[in-house]
Amino acid sequence: MFKIYLDKNSPRIVINFFGIKLKLKNKLSMFLYQASSHKHILEKYVDIKKVNIATGELRNAQLELKSFLEYFDELSKRNNLKYWLDSGTLLGAVRHNGFIPWDDDIDICMLRDDYEKMHTILLNELKNNSNWYVREYFVNPTNWQIRIISKKFKQNIGFDIFPVDKYFDSNFTEQEQNNITNTIKKASECLKKKYSHAKNIKIIDVKKDIAYIQRKKILYNKIPAQNKPALFWGIDFPCDAKQLIIHYDMVFPLKEIGFEGKTYPCPNNIDGYLKNFYSNYMEFPSYIINDSGLRCE
Repeated sequence: MFKIYLDKNSPRIVINFFGIKLKLKNKLSMFLYQASSHKHILEKYVDIKKVNIATGELRNAQLELKSFLEYFDELSKRNNLKYWLDSGTLLGAVRHNGFIPWDDDIDICMLRDDYEKMHTILLNELKNNSNWYVREYFVNPTNWQIRIISKKFKQNIGFDIFPVDKYFDSNFTEQEQNNITNTIKKASECLKKKYSHAKNIKIIDVKKDIAYIQRKKILYNKIPAQNKPALFWGIDFPCDAKQLIIHYDMVFPLKEIGFEGKTYPCPNNIDGYLKNFYSNYMEFPSYIINDSGLRCE
């Protein structure tokens, strides 16, 4: 029997070869783990859709996040705000009918207007909450999105809400899409540069700068298209999508998808949406480790 996993008591990789355990340290362990990448073994013998759900503290964290998602869904409906499952959470819904077994957060997207309204609502709703709080300060110079964090766990278990903005045009060629994506990345770098050495900055205080940079460097002071505007991920966070601007029809009209026993809003074109993030999202990735444990996305 051959297994590779994280040692629970130290930052080491453990290789178990028929009962013989080898513990590898630090950078060497990471290098060997990624270099050996048993992806081809997993793909040959394991159906990724049938990987067992998480157990222990990670599963407890997932259930806590699931509970907050149910609350968030009710809160959105009560205030007539739209959202949709995004990135790893959407992938988990498609591939596992719930959480990716190694995932430890929830990803949500909202159009900017609804996003700002929800931020105000959450600040008010959670100000005296004993289990959850809204992050006030930035983590790094490009990480300003709304993050609601659980107080129950040592790790930074959180619920992320990402803003999506409307573009001034509705249509673009593939080359134009590439060019606009590069423009958005440059605008994001501009924001990052401005706050590269900042400390103890409140996220709410950066909103004006985010809006100004997007208006000047992405929208060129033009008004978003009125009829099905193209959509782009805001510079509030480092989005991992290949294309940072997509057609309106990729998302709307929203559909519904099952996640952990309930249904939630999702993009109209799920396959295209996920391929923009993960290419072939039904495969194991090339490595499955991060600071908090085993994961692929």
